[in-house]
Amino acid sequence: MTFTDPGDARSRAQATLAALAAMQVEIDEALAVSAVDDAEREARFAADARVGKLGVEWQRVQQRIDLGETTVDDVMSGADDSPAARALRERAQTQLSGLHEELVIEEEDPTALDDPLTQMNQLQSDLVARLEELRIRTEEWDGRR
Repeated sequence: MTFTDPGDARSRAQATLAALAAMQVEIDEALAVSAVDDAEREARFAADARVGKLGVEWQRVQQRIDLGETTVDDVMSGADDSPAARALRERAQTQLSGLHEELVIEEEDPTALDDPLTQMNQLQSDLVARLEELRIRTEEWDGRR
């Protein structure tokens, strides 16, 4: 049977706790930076929506958001049944369906991933999907404010 020095175990535990505390500080700092970035992105998105850069539907929805008549969550959940909100949901559904079809095609042809053009198209599709996800999350975050 091996006995460990209680002082050594205590030192290791303290070092582990210090490392965890340092990681928590890093995480908190990253979250703060992310929150600022999100807020800036949401403000740009709302400004673009207000002037019609994102289409008439977003402009109408943003006007209603500004007036406190709806939220992004209501638009995306279906609680907002306005024509503009319905159009935005339909657009999102179309984009998701297109992404799904691309993924199905790739699953059916695994050799397609070896082609550099296919890889570039996949990266572009992934980026578009990620940007859409970030846009939706940004809108949801805006709606909670």
